[in-house]
Amino acid sequence: MTSDRQIEANRVNARNSTGPRTEAGKSKAAGNALRHGLTSAPPPDLVRGWLMVILDTADLPPLTTLSETERGRKALRLAMAEARLRFLSMQSVRGAAEAEEPDTIYKWHTVLVEDCDFFTSPLKVVRQLIRTRIREHERSVVKMGRLQKRYLREAQSARNRAFAAWVNLLNDGCLTEPALVGRGGC
Repeated sequence: MTSDRQIEANRVNARNSTGPRTEAGKSKAAGNALRHGLTSAPPPDLVRGWLMVILDTADLPPLTTLSETERGRKALRLAMAEARLRFLSMQSVRGAAEAEEPDTIYKWHTVLVEDCDFFTSPLKVVRQLIRTRIREHERSVVKMGRLQKRYLREAQSARNRAFAAWVNLLNDGCLTEPALVGRGGC
């Protein structure tokens, strides 16, 4: 059982851990999800394409009509999950991060080494600076790879749940829902 002292310490920590409070901090935190683009929505054309496959039709009804029925909502959910999974699979975040130079210091490496006499920092310091930048870049590449794997796993789980719901709907609702009989959807 947690002691009263530990409970009070947890409360104090919770009061201090409320997120950014200043406008500058809030605006900086607002851009966290935009850093890598992995949380962005899939392209609408990709979602429409999956909807046409799932509903087995070339003519898609308006999305407002789709969201009125359970079948439409589940088809839309599955299409979004499939499109998101495909979109994330197409992203090569790690490759893009590896190709991107971590800093302009790479471009100036030879200049810094050749003209080291003109700088106040000795060559040893310049090389250490370059190694530090390279290590930071390598860490960010590894981090981006881990993020991509995480979002892919989440997308796969969402697709599996949406697919299971779609299959359950087809198994349970096809014979009982008159609007679906004869439409080719079941």
